[in-house]
Amino acid sequence: MTRKANNHSKIIWWLYKHEQEITFNFFDLKEDPKGKMQVVKALNTLGNEYGINNMQVGIGGLWETLPDRYMLITSSSKSDHKAKNKKGVVNNNFILDATAGNDKGTLR
Repeated sequence: MTRKANNHSKIIWWLYKHEQEITFNFFDLKEDPKGKMQVVKALNTLGNEYGINNMQVGIGGLWETLPDRYMLITSSSKSDHKAKNKKGVVNNNFILDATAGNDKGTLR
């Protein structure tokens, strides 16, 4: 299986803190189409499996691992909850899949 490499640049900006929805703004510098602006939104469902109704997420950075798939490095309100592993560590790294287009992103 071959994977398509990410060989173009994007300018991405976001607010640090997110609650019900996570939103990113992109300006894609690839050639086709040149200079495309995109806003991607995803419902913040990251706390559901832990019973956290309003999980707050602070996003410190992200990487585009595949075209329109992003690794988010965050801090969250999970650290005050039962979401810790056996060593007391909370995993605050998430994947945002924006391949479906604007306002259709999913988080895991």
